[in-house]
Amino acid sequence: MNAPYCSLSVGGSNFCSPRVSFSRLRPRRRHIIISCLALVLPMVPLRALDATWEYAVQVSASVQISPPQIALSWPPDLDATPNGYTVYRKAPEANSWSDGITLPGTATGFIDANVTIGATYEYQIVKAASGYAGYGYIYTGINAPLVEGRGKVVLIVDNTYAADLTAELDRLEQDLVGDGWQVLRHDVARDENPINVKALIQSDYAADPANVKAVFLFGHVPVVRSGNLNVDGHQPRPMPADVFYGDMDGDWTDSDGDGVFDQNTIPSDVELEVGRVDFADLPGRLTWNGPPTFPGELELLRQYLNKDHSFRHGLMAVPRRALVGDGFGIFRGQAFAASGYRNFAPFFGPANIVAANTATNAPFDEKWVALLGVNSYLWAYGCGAGSYTSMSSLGTHTDDDEVWSTDIVDTDVRAVFMMMFGSWLAEWDTEDNIMRAALATPTYGLTCSWSGRPHHFYHHMALGETIGYGMRLSQNNSVLYQNQVNRFTRGVHIALMGDPTLRMHPVAPPSALRAANVSEGVQLSWTLSPDSATGYHVYCATTPSGPFTRLTDSMTGGSSFIDSSANAGTCTYMVRAVKLEDTPSGTYYNASQGIFLTVEVGSANRPPVVTVAAADPDAGEEGSDPGAFIFTRSGSTAAPLTVYYELGGTATSGNDYRRGEGDIPAAITIPVGADSATLTIYPVADDEVEGPETVTLTVSPDASYEVGSPGSATIAIADRTPPAVTSDPPTVTVHVTNAEIREGDPTPAAFTFTRTGNTDARLIVSYDLIGTATKWNDYRRYEGDMPVSIIIPAGAASATLVIYAVDDDEVEGPETVTLTIADDPNYLLGSPASASVTINDNDATRALPEVRVTATDAGVSGITALIPGSAGGMKLTWNSEPGRRYRVVYKNSLSDPDWTDLSGDIAATAWSVLWIDIAASASGQRYYQVQVVN
Repeated sequence: MNAPYCSLSVGGSNFCSPRVSFSRLRPRRRHIIISCLALVLPMVPLRALDATWEYAVQVSASVQISPPQIALSWPPDLDATPNGYTVYRKAPEANSWSDGITLPGTATGFIDANVTIGATYEYQIVKAASGYAGYGYIYTGINAPLVEGRGKVVLIVDNTYAADLTAELDRLEQDLVGDGWQVLRHDVARDENPINVKALIQSDYAADPANVKAVFLFGHVPVVRSGNLNVDGHQPRPMPADVFYGDMDGDWTDSDGDGVFDQNTIPSDVELEVGRVDFADLPGRLTWNGPPTFPGELELLRQYLNKDHSFRHGLMAVPRRALVGDGFGIFRGQAFAASGYRNFAPFFGPANIVAANTATNAPFDEKWVALLGVNSYLWAYGCGAGSYTSMSSLGTHTDDDEVWSTDIVDTDVRAVFMMMFGSWLAEWDTEDNIMRAALATPTYGLTCSWSGRPHHFYHHMALGETIGYGMRLSQNNSVLYQNQVNRFTRGVHIALMGDPTLRMHPVAPPSALRAANVSEGVQLSWTLSPDSATGYHVYCATTPSGPFTRLTDSMTGGSSFIDSSANAGTCTYMVRAVKLEDTPSGTYYNASQGIFLTVEVGSANRPPVVTVAAADPDAGEEGSDPGAFIFTRSGSTAAPLTVYYELGGTATSGNDYRRGEGDIPAAITIPVGADSATLTIYPVADDEVEGPETVTLTVSPDASYEVGSPGSATIAIADRTPPAVTSDPPTVTVHVTNAEIREGDPTPAAFTFTRTGNTDARLIVSYDLIGTATKWNDYRRYEGDMPVSIIIPAGAASATLVIYAVDDDEVEGPETVTLTIADDPNYLLGSPASASVTINDNDATRALPEVRVTATDAGVSGITALIPGSAGGMKLTWNSEPGRRYRVVYKNSLSDPDWTDLSGDIAATAWSVLWIDIAASASGQRYYQVQVVN
């Protein structure tokens, strides 16, 4: 049976199509279908829907400095010439519009010369047409001033996974600080009473009402329900109401004590911007009670924090354009998709708004979900008749062209900010809700809201405001911002899914911040932002969490700054790039995320401060995508500096990652003349289903340097996607070519794995290696490692594992290695399922000299190993100390009165020494002693 598609009400009445299909049941929705059989979506027409954009005046602006002016423009109405336009203006903080200026219906623009550089203005353009009205809004200015301090954000964290996400949450807090916020964090239980959670927020607000601006709900923070609202024409019901957490002085009542508040509308203006990131009850089921297809809640939360960080730091390359998918059309003047056109025009200009084809017979590549799957958009709007988990007209499922929650995630829709609208969607706390699915995409999705009842107004973001600002404005709006029909204004259901502090235009920050104590103070230097920055500001605070004070009187254009006012003690510096952002709403100064460095301010002879950062924090087994740690030191670069570190995390060194050279030492040396060094790690592409893993590197203390902040960094290793189990598995066999090889012989042996059947997908074949020969010691691949599986690539019927014999010095005789294909549900074992190779020795049998070892003198270093050499000599190794000198002496009999010098002075350069006595075989027996010379 189809998921329940219930029509929205028009003027309070419900209507439905006589067509109801019971062919397939979407997840969890039987109870809705029973109650809504008479409320099914009207049939989708075989043509594109109405010109909804005409209900929005798609206004954008261009500005000039001399003389100062703001030129508004909009495209003409394509249906007919309107009766006229009226342009209104107000100051950003004003609650009403000034008297309007009337323009003829042929007008497509307005120039305002009564403006000042550095000031901002807001305009409303109202189109009066025959039978309808269009509304447009823009927030504009010429070189609008830089906003450095954004106030305080209350971060409420569900404590269920807080410990698992310590590194990511710490990074989020630092990112918030780096965008001008002070963070007030509280961890709460997901079953805590919402009133108690709100009390924490109110306490923070009461302590500083002028500066507490936002609430970020992270995780399954207790959900409030309120009222008895029929927002989509199906049935009155309590709605989730996150706005409760942003209203600091409204009277929220629960008259019957059932835990649901009474209010349908917000009881007083909302003081705080509120947003939620919540992946509880989001399994991604494809069928009723089917298995989950999405990652677990913890990994979705971690994935979101990684996306949030990447976007803030300018690591997402997203074109400034938008996509609209309109499955409703005009809908008696409610024109839901006008929310998209009205907001997107001042963001990108009308020419950069793409309209998806929502006709039933539209080609697949013109559909909303298909376009989002192949193209990137900063914003997207989609609406259609809905269920909790779907919208019609925008996808490919059933006769109604549904798009499902699972499509949003599986397609990895490429939109950062989204608005959606359809029946049932506003109950975002339901299983697999499609608006929350927009935040669960692997790469892009960061926010989503239900815009249409009422319409949402985000136009301030074009000049640097947060998305939470637009949500709070929409929650408090009654008639200041309009659509021809704008129902359910100030409803308790108006909510934002996502980080409310996000802004639309991230600037790539500078990098590699360094500091040195010099006679003039503290000298800072950094690598310039890759963006076209106008300049840089430098800030200082006593702690990394701030508050920060700006040190630069004006922007510095270079990559260095001397803090001559620094006092002795600990100081955290922050540097932000500033860019003059040019948008279709005007120009404004826009700051990047800050980069940080904590230093000890003192004399110039202090030891250097060493920090570490993940220069490439995302690695992956797929394609051997490496990650990189960069170690940076302050101060002089005249001498090399060895930095010691420890590795932790869920990934295992050697098994899950390694250096290109193979080993991973416990130290790295920053060479002479350099202030940094990089440790690159490569994920090991294995075939275990492990999920994401992490490598955390922590700088170890040492007398030669001080550990700065950050002193640790984390790289995430993404697992390789395993192949799906097929219902018609192939049969796999193995044969060997050149089944007999010899040490020192360049001819290798080859195991060839062959499969039957379809070759469209790759096939991973696991195997076991046994026999008298030892892996690594006696044989290995030319690539160096010896995995436990091989991949037959897509399009190929076979793959070959090549091994060669390791030429050692041991007399071993013939040895064997037997490879046996391991059982796996992805294939069947054919015959032969095993093959063997014989490895012949090339070392002649010989009588080894008798060796005696003595180390009786207290000044003598003990010999740790005596190994017969390939030329008949003897290899001696002993523990040493770099810089010391040693000498090997011998005697043929303990009765000899003196030791004879054998080696001369040997200078140790490492912690052990290897030395070969090539004349050992000429003597029947020999006694050795290693002496310390100095």
